[in-house]
Amino acid sequence: WRNWLSNVAVKSENIRGHHIRTDCLGPDSIAVDLGAYEGEFSKALGTRWGARVLAVEANPATFEKSFFNENVTKFNLAISDQVGTVKLYLGSNPEGHSLKVLHRDACIDNYVEVPSTTLSTFIREQDVKKIDVLKVDIEGSEVALFNSLDDEMLQGFYQVSVEFHDFIESLKIASDVEAIKRRMQRLGF
Repeated sequence: WRNWLSNVAVKSENIRGHHIRTDCLGPDSIAVDLGAYEGEFSKALGTRWGARVLAVEANPATFEKSFFNENVTKFNLAISDQVGTVKLYLGSNPEGHSLKVLHRDACIDNYVEVPSTTLSTFIREQDVKKIDVLKVDIEGSEVALFNSLDDEMLQGFYQVSVEFHDFIESLKIASDVEAIKRRMQRLGF
């Protein structure tokens, strides 16, 4: 939420661990759900508030099971800092597949190749002019994503909810996450 809203009573909700402001959502809203998994977050925004949702899920098997309706359009690709094809490493936790080998159970030989694009390219290709909600849960690739975005693009998002994976010590991204938080605060988030 933007700083100027900090003293205003707002309606918010926690949807799958992502806190978002809901009193400003409606049929004219556009959301981008990165790491949509099976679509619970997308379904809530598309069904309850009538928002148009672009749901992005990299794992082909999960993508096939994910939710969509007339308000939710799903895309089977990875959003990263590069355009092309990337390896999605698979682990025993179906919510933990990642472009990085994050967990002890993820094997460097257990992966699928998936198409990848940058967030700026994806938004341009979808001809989206504004994004009311950006949800990011991309299993360790958040730092690369945010570092690939310029300030102008970030300021085009009304609200952002992100799950940073700085709790995974092997990633060594704690200082990067702090830098992103400072940047977002400087931009008014």
